[in-house]
Amino acid sequence: MIQELVIRISQTESKGLYIKKSQTNPNNDLILFVLKYIREHIAENLSVALLSAKAYMSESKFLRKK
Repeated sequence: MIQELVIRISQTESKGLYIKKSQTNPNNDLILFVLKYIREHIAENLSVALLSAKAYMSESKFLRKK
């Protein structure tokens, strides 16, 4: 599930923008914060439950977030 989420985010037209913003000020957007968290913890066992909690969202809302 996490791999699919990362792939979907990576395939968007704004991939470069997300990466640039997450490196400069990730606290402006919860999703950017989560992307930064994923980059910093990619070797760990990440789950939708964990990532949605980091974004203060339910799992279903987190999966729908664009």
